[in-house]
Amino acid sequence: MLSSWWEEVGWQLTRATTREELRIALEPLKEHPNRHHISRLLLSSSESATPEQIREAREANGKAITGIYEPQALLQECMGWVNKAEMALGQASPEQMEAVKAQLSRFRADLQTVKDTYEAACRQQRATEKKLDQMEAGFAQDQLLMFIDKRFIKGKYARNPKNLADAMAGLPFAYDVRFMGAWQSYVRCSKLPCLLWPHHRFQVFETIQSIWKKSRTSDLPPEEFFYQEIMALQKTVVRKTVDPVTKEPELNKVENGVRSYLLDNWPIWSRAIRKSLESPVESERMPFMIGSNFTKIQREPQTTTLADLVLGRYERH
Repeated sequence: MLSSWWEEVGWQLTRATTREELRIALEPLKEHPNRHHISRLLLSSSESATPEQIREAREANGKAITGIYEPQALLQECMGWVNKAEMALGQASPEQMEAVKAQLSRFRADLQTVKDTYEAACRQQRATEKKLDQMEAGFAQDQLLMFIDKRFIKGKYARNPKNLADAMAGLPFAYDVRFMGAWQSYVRCSKLPCLLWPHHRFQVFETIQSIWKKSRTSDLPPEEFFYQEIMALQKTVVRKTVDPVTKEPELNKVENGVRSYLLDNWPIWSRAIRKSLESPVESERMPFMIGSNFTKIQREPQTTTLADLVLGRYERH
């Protein structure tokens, strides 16, 4: 999630110093299919709480949920008796009519009493859960800000999506999920293998970032320099794979997917570079700007003509 959207969130996220800045940085991810994993990081909160206080609040919320079950069952039972009494009213003889009406009236009164009790229990549970969400959000955001803080070994741990994801993995994001602090989460998760790392989209970003840094010392126009550097990238790379039969690891040469992606989409990248240079920003931020503009242009209808794509495919060879 972070790798795919690094151009959109990376610059602001790695420089966030307040909860509000953190939430704004992660705003592009609010519609992501996996946004539930960062739900507490997207929630505005002024609450502060320790892990112990959060655990106590979780227990209180659990009891509040349990407290709904009994009045809910009674509510169903009372509704059943009211329905039966209403049907009985249509079948009662003249001699039974007044007695059935009286019983129906009592059933309805009982139903209203139980309904009031049930609704009060639901309100109490919602209030408890809302308070818990706020506490967990405050804790998660403060923990991530501490991890990002550049006073901690100059913030080097927050410079890529993998390290941030390792730190974020243990933060609370659902009331029934166990959690830990950001640093403890990072220490544990950084030791685990991650098959999706490095993500292709982040590799593309790093390549753009590297070329941009080199371009600062070149006399060539940035767009031309970018194209030359992309063409100079290796056409193949060595990748570790697992033999499907022997299950043994193998090293194989495969097409350099980053080079292919950049060249296949060069008409869009060139437009993104030109557009980014029209809006002066800090030099370190420019790769993020280029990547962000690439995504925006790519989403536009009829971004490239068929001729652009054909020429791009030809030039990559």
